Amino acid sequence: MNQSITIESVKTYGSGLLFAVLVGFSFLGLKQMVQYGNAIEVIAFRYTFAVIALVICFAFKIIK
Repeated sequence: MNQSITIESVKTYGSGLLFAVLVGFSFLGLKQMVQYGNAIEVIAFRYTFAVIALVICFAFKIIK
């Protein structure tokens, strides 16, 4: 049985952990935002920031 750690496995587990942390913080932020606005406003802000992040990524050629 080969027990060596490869770069691919580190990237895989690292990206999974990063995704879990982002989803967790997103949930905590969403929980706080609902206190100040209704659900439609919260969704609108989330999608607006997501589009802004994508535009920035495209502008700096992070995403092709």
